[in-house]
Amino acid sequence: MVDYKRRCNFCGLDFSPEDKELNFGLDIILPYGSEHDMAHLRLDLCCKCFDIAMDEYIIPRCKINPLVEVMDEDEVPWEEFED
Repeated sequence: MVDYKRRCNFCGLDFSPEDKELNFGLDIILPYGSEHDMAHLRLDLCCKCFDIAMDEYIIPRCKINPLVEVMDEDEVPWEEFED
């Protein structure tokens, strides 16, 4: 298996071990319905830039907050995060 260096699309820096572990990324072929039909989106963000994106771009522009409060660790659907 090839271990390629992952870099943050925002700041351009190589991922730290923590960034690799947390894995804030998207890798998707965009479906029809936008100006970017069938484009391949590969977006990787380091932890710092993920927080910037959430705090400065995503949350302020959402009419409905995309963050779901989890009161208890038992409520987290961990199976969604398994490979």
